[in-house]
Amino acid sequence: MNGIPRSAGPTRRTVLRAAAAGAAGLALPPAVQSPALAGSEDPIVAWIDRTARPLRGIDPGLPIGDLAPLRGIVRGAPLGDPAEIVGQTTFNLQNRALFDLMEWARAYNAARPPRERVRFLGADVLQLREVQFTELKRYVADVAPERSAALSTHLDPLRIQGSPGRHVGWYRQLDPADQQELIGHARAVRRLIDEVPDGSSAVGRFDVVMHAFTLAGFYESNTRDGDANDTR
Repeated sequence: MNGIPRSAGPTRRTVLRAAAAGAAGLALPPAVQSPALAGSEDPIVAWIDRTARPLRGIDPGLPIGDLAPLRGIVRGAPLGDPAEIVGQTTFNLQNRALFDLMEWARAYNAARPPRERVRFLGADVLQLREVQFTELKRYVADVAPERSAALSTHLDPLRIQGSPGRHVGWYRQLDPADQQELIGHARAVRRLIDEVPDGSSAVGRFDVVMHAFTLAGFYESNTRDGDANDTR
């Protein structure tokens, strides 16, 4: 995991997601809508009514200062059993590779301070996301604009058909020859990204390398002869 750039800092979206996950792990009660339950005799609701401080909002673009009280929930969330956690994922993730990764990450993080712990960053590797296409084009336009046309030639045929979930089904029902053609485009995108220089861009070099890697992995692993459990 060495070489992964550090995050510039938490966003409101990541803090709220982490707090939700922590609350679930701690088996805390679900969020209570105080106005709707005013006067409730439930002691938990009554305590929340007395002590809760309203958030400024859940817009991910807002500052995160008012989320400071959630730190205790997130950091205090217990770790679940890896086998149980993997068993609750989608079929794509129910494999030995992910289980081994979780076991290793737990052992690695246990002996290290927060800044040195392994984190999971990036787009989904089992379903494509629009961010992959947007950032690939943005990076090449910034650092090697003369290669933008070549990138579009290979990237555009790989675009998501409908939703990410529907795209998986669409791709799997294609004829093998059509799948191989798309795999060729995905591999060409990866080669092009390997060839363009590291330059000034709002998109990080590491991100676009991973986007290209993910594209190739998606199209290679979802063929009839591919490994649908490939968690690269």
